[in-house]
Amino acid sequence: MSDDSIYAHMAFLGRSGVDLFFVISGFIMAYITTESVKKDNFNFNRFMKKRCIRIVPMYWIVSSVVLCLLIYKPDFFYNTSTDFLHTVGSFLFFPVASPDDKFAPVLGVGWTLNLEMYFYLVLALFILFFKRSYFMYSLLFIAICCTVGYIVGHRENNYLYASLTNPILFEFFFGLIAFDFFSKKKLKTKFSLLLLLTCIIFLVFSCYKQWPDELRFLYWGITYSLFLIAIISFEGKIKFPRVTLILGDASYTLYLTHYFFIAGIYILLNRSGLLDLNNVSISLLILFCILTTCIFGSVCYFLIERVITVKLTNKFA
Repeated sequence: MSDDSIYAHMAFLGRSGVDLFFVISGFIMAYITTESVKKDNFNFNRFMKKRCIRIVPMYWIVSSVVLCLLIYKPDFFYNTSTDFLHTVGSFLFFPVASPDDKFAPVLGVGWTLNLEMYFYLVLALFILFFKRSYFMYSLLFIAICCTVGYIVGHRENNYLYASLTNPILFEFFFGLIAFDFFSKKKLKTKFSLLLLLTCIIFLVFSCYKQWPDELRFLYWGITYSLFLIAIISFEGKIKFPRVTLILGDASYTLYLTHYFFIAGIYILLNRSGLLDLNNVSISLLILFCILTTCIFGSVCYFLIERVITVKLTNKFA
């Protein structure tokens, strides 16, 4: 598949799912903390406990599967390795480079969860100490960190330093701003449709321009913030199909497990010599991968994540 093919452009745009994920996370955190901040009864321990119950169990389970495969079936992976410190850091959401200097945990997509947990901690601490002024001070803190990273440079030399100064962290704050806007102002349907269409056109345009990755918080973060505002403005006006609600609930498990299903299909095709496909076949394969990932990811959610989350919530939260 050439770099100029439509699938290469789609793959580039597919990376922006992370940016949408961060914006939505910021939006949700604003939603669940607003009342407690207003009433001045925010509980740091309860907040962090609920976040850990939501994030940790499924992440540890999937990471453990990857770790076992790395140990017993290393040929399943391409240029991937781990050691004791890297493994411990991976499970504790602490950025530790792998033995081959990759800036990613045992479970590759876990780099986003390192940033997610970092954002939770920063948000909770600043709410705890600065109350209603938390947004301004926490944003200033992240801005200073990112500015230091930009001025000093050499972010590629240290994983922890690169994580703490990653400008993509601004996208969580875009989500906070999106919630504040949504809670104070309702958009008219026509304007929401226009905004939604504009965002979609810009996203398609961005996958062909392929701007520098360090600016993604601007061209994807801001766009997805506006996209989210437009989508949520249809709440109560459009009845979404039940399947979309199920996929929304299962989205975290889908995110953690999608690599397994796609990689499994790739391995089967590679061993059967069917990787040299035409455009029609590739399109059908992509649809099959999406369908398979959604089905099996949802099954994992209902059988594993939801069961564990309910039990831990009832016991500890």
